[in-house]
Amino acid sequence: MIIPDDELIKAFRDGNDIAFITLYNRYKHAIYNFCLKMLANSDTAKDAVQCVFLKVYEKRDQLQQPGRFRSWLFAIARNECISNFRKNKIFSPLTDDIAETSPDSSISSVDRDREIALVNSAIIQLDPDLREVIILREYENLSYREVGDIVGIPEKTVKSRLFRARQMIYEILKPLFSERS
Repeated sequence: MIIPDDELIKAFRDGNDIAFITLYNRYKHAIYNFCLKMLANSDTAKDAVQCVFLKVYEKRDQLQQPGRFRSWLFAIARNECISNFRKNKIFSPLTDDIAETSPDSSISSVDRDREIALVNSAIIQLDPDLREVIILREYENLSYREVGDIVGIPEKTVKSRLFRARQMIYEILKPLFSERS
């Protein structure tokens, strides 16, 4: 039986460590993938995930609306990534461990991996404010409202940034894909 997030969050706020472990196991992969795409380094992303969940544990009293846990969690992850950017003042190149695999019989595994690497390379070239909205919307499947809540901007700004991010990715990839034709 899967326990709904709302019940887990209430139990977690009341001091139930098993509820925290369950939430951690439920969300650790999504937070890791977000941090990995933002930070472009597996080790740094793993460290960020640990910091995120430590902050979640320490600040559990600040979560007023259990229904907004996911947005609150991603906001903490976003802030951790921004802190990491400021601390290191560098943007790492993408590594191969960012590529995701999904079965698709129409293209070979090598071609699919190459295309994933190209898209990831284009995403990492975006400014962090564009990168975060594209990752949250396209990879985490969050609504415009949820992305806006996490990033702290209105929905219209989310849509505008997504439009610019998609345009920039298209412009970056256009020459690479036109070579194949």
